[in-house]
Amino acid sequence: YVALADNELFTYLVLQYMGMVCNVILAVDQFFGIKQIMKDIRHGEYNKRQIVLQSYDMVLQTFCVVYMYLVISEKSSSMSNTEDLVGRMLKLQWFNTEKAYSEKRVEYLGIFESIFFTIQDSNYLEGIGMLVTLQLLIRMVIATSAHPRISLITSTISAAVSDMCHFFFIFGLVFYGFAVLAWWRFGGDMEELQSITAALYTQVDSMLGPPGLFQLSQGHTQSWEYIVYCFLFHCVTFFFVLNFILAIIVGAYGQVTQGVVDSVIEQDIFSDSVAALKTKYMSMRYWWPNRKHMVKQIQSIRATFLNPPEL
Repeated sequence: YVALADNELFTYLVLQYMGMVCNVILAVDQFFGIKQIMKDIRHGEYNKRQIVLQSYDMVLQTFCVVYMYLVISEKSSSMSNTEDLVGRMLKLQWFNTEKAYSEKRVEYLGIFESIFFTIQDSNYLEGIGMLVTLQLLIRMVIATSAHPRISLITSTISAAVSDMCHFFFIFGLVFYGFAVLAWWRFGGDMEELQSITAALYTQVDSMLGPPGLFQLSQGHTQSWEYIVYCFLFHCVTFFFVLNFILAIIVGAYGQVTQGVVDSVIEQDIFSDSVAALKTKYMSMRYWWPNRKHMVKQIQSIRATFLNPPEL
């Protein structure tokens, strides 16, 4: 919990209000997007992916606005709240014999309770901010699917999602089985394996920071069961799991890159940007019809290749 005042508070509020202005601009864009979707639905034409993303954007923007309103309210009153709590604590008259000690103790504990809840509310608010920020990051990654050259992450995940789900299902069973085995056999001797939850955390730490906590060079080496457990766990997690997941990701990435190479209309993002600007200029100059109408007309023609008269 940080109290802001004077220049710090002014700078903070300026940045937050700039964010609010950006949200207003995005709200206008949301309005036109929803209007277009409703128009398409009335004509019996709609894109499910577009509807899902539009709904996701609306929910995310609502959370952003609510969160910014809450943090602005909190920071605007942070200094006054801090001064009030600290002032009440300093002005507490411990040596005043006219007030009973029990009353002074209750007042003192009440001040600390107010401080605790203030810090707790601030932490909850920051947790919400972290979730909102993560969702914004995910939305930025999803937005990269607009161009095939920069959609490598989203396209690779899309191609590998089925295999990844099956893999993590099997991996979860094996990983949990190792945790139960470690808790049952070694939980009484090792504090880090005293429960299934603790064993799961220990195994995760061992995977992320090899050699981790399962070290054969320190203790429990006299037990052949512990040696077998450590050997099997590291073999499964490093030799099998790591290679399996890499194979899935590399295979999906290969499919995506091959699709980009085989595409006859694929260009780099800079060439496409120039082409888009040029197309916009040509459409305004020669009064071309709306791009959406042209695509609809071309799709209605049952031909692989179009002749100039058809265009």
